Amino acid sequence: RYLLSLTTHLNKHFDFTAFDEVFFNGQDHQLDFDHNRSGANISYKHHQSFTIDLGYFLSIKNNQTRSNVINIMFNKIL
Repeated sequence: RYLLSLTTHLNKHFDFTAFDEVFFNGQDHQLDFDHNRSGANISYKHHQSFTIDLGYFLSIKNNQTRSNVINIMFNKIL
């Protein structure tokens, strides 16, 4: 699994993240491509314990099937 991501702070409330993640299966000392995920998201931090993330990613499995996903996540730290 290899992950490359870039996060930039837009202001005190918003962050932007872009990423690309590649997965390989290893058998008999050989690495075979399994799937790739690429995407981006915007995070809104209301305060330290509450954030909202809105993102999109594209998943490609074995160079054959593609999935498009839109995520909305709410995070509350207790």
